[in-house]
Amino acid sequence: MVAAVTVGAWVAFSVCGGLGAVARYVADTSVLAGRLREPLARLTVINVVGSLLLGVVYAVFYVDYYVGFQAVPVGGQLGYRVDEWSWLLVRSSCVGFLGGFTTFSTVMVTAVTDAPLRKSLGWLVLMGTLCVLAWLAGCVGASAVLR
Repeated sequence: MVAAVTVGAWVAFSVCGGLGAVARYVADTSVLAGRLREPLARLTVINVVGSLLLGVVYAVFYVDYYVGFQAVPVGGQLGYRVDEWSWLLVRSSCVGFLGGFTTFSTVMVTAVTDAPLRKSLGWLVLMGTLCVLAWLAGCVGASAVLR
């Protein structure tokens, strides 16, 4: 049973990572390309949005799974309960998708090939700072809503 869960989780993680990369490409080329001309600006927006969503997903899984929040009547409380396999599949899918959506390698290739070093370093520092703040905002916001 554990091997099946692990294989299922890895398959979900991999497939969703690929779908996240496709979503990033579509967001970059179709949605943001007409609004932002600077490639690093587009990647900053994508990574900040993805980091915010990762913070929300992290908070939801932490509060729900580890703290014990549950959505079916269980002992007089409303909550929801899923089995371990489903939980692992959902978690790996979310992390896989958002990991593929927010990829550091794309940022580094763009920074090295498309912009002068000084400009690239500025974008990388800005992006890193904004991504950490967005992740924290997602964690704090989702935690506040769930409690």
